Amino acid sequence: MWIFYLIGIALVIMGIVISTPSATNDPLVEDEEVRELYGRELVYHQSVEQCGDGVFVEDQPYGSEFVMLSGVTVEEEGKVEIYNDAKGEPGERIGRSELLSGEYENLVVDLERPLIINEVYYALLIGPDGELVTKESGVVVMMSFAASQ
Repeated sequence: MWIFYLIGIALVIMGIVISTPSATNDPLVEDEEVRELYGRELVYHQSVEQCGDGVFVEDQPYGSEFVMLSGVTVEEEGKVEIYNDAKGEPGERIGRSELLSGEYENLVVDLERPLIINEVYYALLIGPDGELVTKESGVVVMMSFAASQ
């Protein structure tokens, strides 16, 4: 008799777990920041799976003199460089990390000047030869972000 009781409890728990919506999977999530963050994190993980390299950066506070990269994965060696925006593409380099190899969380890249509110910036992965790191498809390993309040 007790076995039926345990099976019943297990089924109820499984039902709750399966039916509880995850904020990151629910298309009806109204919090745009949650959707945006999940999208960026997903892009980062897909990039790492596809080519072994990836950059994950969230929007940064304006006025900051550094960028905090949430995640960086460099399969061989490379640097992360931060660029300002020049008509929708990377413009002038304003920051650069040291030579990296491996996985990093909360990596700080110092900037030559503070971030300007509502401006777009780019974090690009650069190989040891100074060339852009790209996926097999030719897509550059990078992520854009904004300076916000």
